[in-house]
Amino acid sequence: MLSGKWISILIAVAALAGGAGACSKGPAAPVRASDSVLAVQRASCGFRAGAPAADTIGKEHPIGADIPVDHVFVLLQENRSFDHYFSSLAGADGARADATNPDADGGLVHRYHQTEYCSGDTAHGWTQSHTQWNDGGLDGFVVTSGRTGRIAMGYFDESDLPFYYGLARNFATSDRFFCSLLGPTLPNRMFALAGTSFGLIQNVPPPADAPNVFEALLAKGIDWKVYGQRTPSAAMFLSTTSRNINRFLTIEDFERDAAANTLPPFAFIEPRYLGTGATRSDEHPPGDIQMGQAFVARVVKTLMASPAWKRSVLFFSYDEHGGYYDHVSPPKACTPGGLMSDNTNGTRPMSEFDRYGFRVPFFAISPYSKRGLISHVERSHDSILRFVEARFGLAALSDRTANALPPYELFDFANPPNLVPPTLPEAVVDPVQLSSCMERFPEEFGL
Repeated sequence: MLSGKWISILIAVAALAGGAGACSKGPAAPVRASDSVLAVQRASCGFRAGAPAADTIGKEHPIGADIPVDHVFVLLQENRSFDHYFSSLAGADGARADATNPDADGGLVHRYHQTEYCSGDTAHGWTQSHTQWNDGGLDGFVVTSGRTGRIAMGYFDESDLPFYYGLARNFATSDRFFCSLLGPTLPNRMFALAGTSFGLIQNVPPPADAPNVFEALLAKGIDWKVYGQRTPSAAMFLSTTSRNINRFLTIEDFERDAAANTLPPFAFIEPRYLGTGATRSDEHPPGDIQMGQAFVARVVKTLMASPAWKRSVLFFSYDEHGGYYDHVSPPKACTPGGLMSDNTNGTRPMSEFDRYGFRVPFFAISPYSKRGLISHVERSHDSILRFVEARFGLAALSDRTANALPPYELFDFANPPNLVPPTLPEAVVDPVQLSSCMERFPEEFGL
């Protein structure tokens, strides 16, 4: 039997050996700060591009593999404001039924339930969006669209969009989710995929070699795909596209990959942007809104039926408001920082990108989504990108994403409420409305 002296010596040696082993693994990870501390820095835009999630997101929130999600999917539809679709959603901050906007003749246009599922476009460029905002006056929605301005005050409800309202009841949504800037489609999509529009405010491509989430994922050895119909907006990153054309696939490929359990860690999913009022699926006017809803339902149901469902999240939103009325004034935002575009067509100083755009619909569709939650916490497209950065260990692509917080409030990672996928309403397509859309808008129309 060993004496007490020898036992003490062996314990000491074991302790030393354990210490040596720990040292051989490198220094211990730094202790993350409390989020209450980091929130102050985020609110003051104190973080910069390149910041890792561990430096900007408090220890109360998971990052990396502690987020129990292996697949992150992002789907952005086109040009609808929150009030345009969800002002009647119970528990949400929707516009008042008697809200109005002045027209060019000094009269008032009241909000009304829109009965036609396709219509002409409303103005939503940089200048028009700022006029609609009008320093918080929110009184320029009708006048910026001229003769078709009345359409900006139209809205839909659950009778028109039953599948979308079913998503709201079964998954998590938000009534404080803003697009990234007061402007049109491509600059907002640049923010969604790069954390900046590189100073651009018009629907023109970014610099060919512009940094983006796809390149950041490749640098980490993380697979990604773009699943789309015809011309995907993600192809605007020309150098990335030319080097990775094999990663740009179809919706049918998404369905096959989902069934085969070969979906990548990250995917950007896109509808059909080019088409007539009856054939496009992006919901951009003059597209039939129910055709867009049916496309989203196809994606959601494919994912829920896949073996990947149990470790996935689909962030579904819209790129911008499309000129439709919303009663919430967009709040201030951190500027994205970084270099300006060398494209002088509609470029603005980065200091002008200090405000979000209008509210847009937003859903987190996942086994971990809290059922029926309507978040009232301010979030944006940048929050989705920061979730991707936090999960896959990517440095912040811009100052904007460095100071964004992922939408953690939407999830219960410990007790997933939707591990068994819920039963959702059918995404109906009214054949009479569809035929009317074809007759009224037979010509193809792009972004």
